[in-house]
Order: sequence, then structure tokens, then C-alpha cells
Amino acid sequence: MGKRMVALSIIALLLVSAVVVVPAAAEIPTIADVSGHWAQEEIQQVYVRGIMQGIGTDEAGQILFAPRENVTQAQLVVALTRVFGLEPLAEDKSKSAGANAWYGEAARIMAAYGIFPTDDLFTPERPVTRLEVARAIDQGVKALEIPVFTTQIWPQYEDWNEVDQAGKIAIAFVFNAGIMQGHDNRFKPSASITRAELACVLERTAAMIAGVTEEMKIGTENMSAEIQAWAQENKMVEGIHQQQFGAFDVYMLAMGEKPTGGYSIVIHNAWRDQDDIYRVKAQYQYPNPGDAVIMVITYPYELIAIPAGSVMEIEISTSQVISG
Repeated sequence: MGKRMVALSIIALLLVSAVVVVPAAAEIPTIADVSGHWAQEEIQQVYVRGIMQGIGTDEAGQILFAPRENVTQAQLVVALTRVFGLEPLAEDKSKSAGANAWYGEAARIMAAYGIFPTDDLFTPERPVTRLEVARAIDQGVKALEIPVFTTQIWPQYEDWNEVDQAGKIAIAFVFNAGIMQGHDNRFKPSASITRAELACVLERTAAMIAGVTEEMKIGTENMSAEIQAWAQENKMVEGIHQQQFGAFDVYMLAMGEKPTGGYSIVIHNAWRDQDDIYRVKAQYQYPNPGDAVIMVITYPYELIAIPAGSVMEIEISTSQVISG
């Protein structure tokens, strides 16, 4: 199984959902300049969680958030440190971030984990780009080995070729995790990101880290006719089959021909590790003697379609279904 891939999955994986625990209404502060704003709820949530703070107060003493202002590098490294829950490290690997600056400790933590570069090019007040945010979140998940369960679709934005391969992998990750999306079929990697937009991104990232997930199944209706025809041809033979279709390698996990219903393939776990290896753990399940099953020949299988590029490993175990 030495295939390189960044995955487009057609299997029962877990898709990160932007569901969060909302504080009681009394705990949500009044933020003067976000009332009625499209991102009001997300801004309030990241504020309550301490992920992002206001920029000051108005004459009435109410919090100001400045939702339309662009996010700076300094603001981003501080927010990322909070959303990933990172503590200072004993070893300081950052040589350029000001030791006494309000963002200094966060910048050094980001550098130590390799999440956001704080070398000689680090400019605290420079607005960050959407690509920089995507890269930082992707790298943070890898560095901390956070298990993330997503379907993996290789997005085809019109400005896709403006970024390198590593950038594409980062964009694909935040896209599939539901953290960042494009607009008008463009990701706009070089565009700046506002504080309101970052609040939404970090709220979704926090939900992802918290492991709030929902199960998702992508069925055969989403396969091309060519893939469906190939699956029909190979489903009778037990094993793992592979075939390239355009830019993708498609894998079939097949149980082969079975005399009745009651047989199935269950995807228990799927994740990307810190080495960019995508791993799938599946299980063949069988009916117990005496179970009521449909009396018809069946061919259980699952498909995984993946663009060339990264490593995937599939582990399959067997188990009988336990009657309940």
C-alpha cells in the first residue's frame, strides 16, 4: 500500500461539523460593533472562549471588536496559540520575535512547533493572507497530531495554480474540514482576512479540535459512471483493488460474493498523521448464525478515491456481528 495521496473519499468517514457549545445568554458579553453582524455569533463565541479579544472599548465602556479590520501576523500567532491550547516551551527557537512584545511568547511558541514562521521575514503588523491562515491551521493539526476525520475532496478553484503543492494540501484540508471556503470558485490565497472572518475560522477550528463530529456517508450516486462500472466488474473478488481514473487513484475494499445479506464493511477510523500519511481502519462484519438476513447474493464493498500525492495505508480486520 505505498500509494501517495491526498484523498477524495467515498467512504463512511467522519466530517468535522461546526457545532460548538454555546454559553448561556447571560455569559455572552455585549460587543458594541458586532450587533447584527453576519458573524456576530462566532465573534461572541471566540471572545467568550478567550481565543480572540477586543481592541478596546467605546465611550460607554462596551467592547469593540473591529470586525472589518484585517488580521495581522501578531494577532494571528496569539489567536492560534490559544485555539491550539499551546503553552510556552523551555527551548526558544525564535530569534526574531520581540522577547518583550505582547505577541512575543506566542510567536516563539508558533516557531517552536513549526506552525507559523517567525523568522527574519516575520512582520508583526503586516496583514496575513488567507493562504497563511490555511497553512498555519493545517500545520498545527499535523504538529500536534490531532486526529481529524474528514471526507477529502481536491477542490478545483480557478486560482488553484497560484499556490504550490504544500499550499494546495493546506487549502484542501481546511476546505474538507469545513474551516475555510472560497467564493465565486476562487480561494483568493493572497487576499487578507478580516477579524470577523478569522473569528469564524477559529470557531470552526476549535470545534474540530474538540472532536465535534457527525457521521457522513457518500453513496454511489456521487461516483462517475466509469467508476461505478469498474466497481461492478471487481466487486465479486475479495480484497483491495486499485485503478486510476484521471487524476485519482480509486481503491475498492471488497468482501467478494456472499450468499446472503448481513455482510458489511465498516470504516471505524480514518485520519491523516503528522507525516501526511492517510490511514484507514476498516472491518469486515459477518452475520451471526440464526440472524434474519435477506436471502440474496450480495457483494459488499467500499470505495476510496484519492489524487496521487500522499501515502495511504489501509488496515482491515474481521469480526462477526453481535446480535442484540
